[in-house]
Amino acid sequence: WAPAELPQPAMPLIDLTGKGGAAPVEMVAQAVKHTYPVEEDDLLFRNHRENFEYLRDNYRIRREFSSYRVRTNDPETERILKELGFQITK
Repeated sequence: WAPAELPQPAMPLIDLTGKGGAAPVEMVAQAVKHTYPVEEDDLLFRNHRENFEYLRDNYRIRREFSSYRVRTNDPETERILKELGFQITK
């Protein structure tokens, strides 16, 4: 089995440079949420339990963190994001 070729993400660049003062954990959370709106899925599944099988069979496309480039001025945030697999860009 081989997955079908996925198109590039609509917004592959995550710019965290304007987040001065935010803790690294907050910036990492923002980057992760940018890649996939897990909270939206949670609400969808909770509010439409009767459609569970349909929702599961028609799940949104999820991409690896390596499909995204992140720009940040914070060295600790950069280190964490790199370890998670994000691409870092200047």
